[in-house]
Amino acid sequence: MARNDSMPATATLVDVEGRSLREKEQFYETLQEMTETIRHHENVIVMGDMNGHVGQNRDGVEHVIGEFSIGERNQEGERIIDYCVMNNMSIMNTYYKHQESHKWTWYRWNAAQQGYTERSMIDLFLTNKKNIFKDVRTIPSVSLDSDHRLVVAKLKIVKPKEKVKKKQKRFKLENLKDEEKKQALRQLVTLRKPTELELEEMNIEEEWNKFKNTVYGAAEETVGIKIKYGTKKKSTAWWTYDVKLTKPQEIEERWREYFQELLNVEDVELPTPAVHGVFSQLLMNTGDENAEEK
Repeated sequence: MARNDSMPATATLVDVEGRSLREKEQFYETLQEMTETIRHHENVIVMGDMNGHVGQNRDGVEHVIGEFSIGERNQEGERIIDYCVMNNMSIMNTYYKHQESHKWTWYRWNAAQQGYTERSMIDLFLTNKKNIFKDVRTIPSVSLDSDHRLVVAKLKIVKPKEKVKKKQKRFKLENLKDEEKKQALRQLVTLRKPTELELEEMNIEEEWNKFKNTVYGAAEETVGIKIKYGTKKKSTAWWTYDVKLTKPQEIEERWREYFQELLNVEDVELPTPAVHGVFSQLLMNTGDENAEEK
């Protein structure tokens, strides 16, 4: 049996030829148990000497047997078909039009008549995804000193897409515990803040962008940034239920108090977008993992 999302991985399939009835039943029970462990989206291929003739009759099992099967069905063939019906599989040897010599997989040599007097199609490819097959045929000239012939399947394998890890840039906020870096951030923001004349020439959007870029640039130089990959969200200790319920006015007031301390001024006027956006924008644009939840 082979199974995988795209490129099959191989496991052993035991030949049931010449086994007792109980051994055959145990084999199919084991095969069914293995099949039931496979997720529905995986590509599954069961291949080997099934020692069963599935025949040409397609009545009621059109999704199992194709239009180009050969031979007559026997009891072992019924077992194969029952397994395929139970697991929504198809016998791919029967879906491609070839001359009979490219369908028979087993021959019996008759010494008296000096020729092959018996032949059958018992080496089969079963699958739950017909669209991954392009062809199945026997190579009659290749026997490898056996009464079986080489059976070849052409598959259409799509290479899995490589997952590109999402890069996230975040400030090293833990560095704000360092008083020197905290003071450096305060001084740099103060140094780079726009003058009154510059503010008069800006509209609200320009004022907001200047404010944001000033804080980001100063923080990147003093606090530092770190790059993380992946999209896994982690819990943030300070993002509590009470914080989630905080009103925009309270958020603005907290930021006002923070910048008063940061800039060492008695009062600071935040741009209008800050009422609803400073807090979330600052976190989202620095790659905070919980920004979407806020």
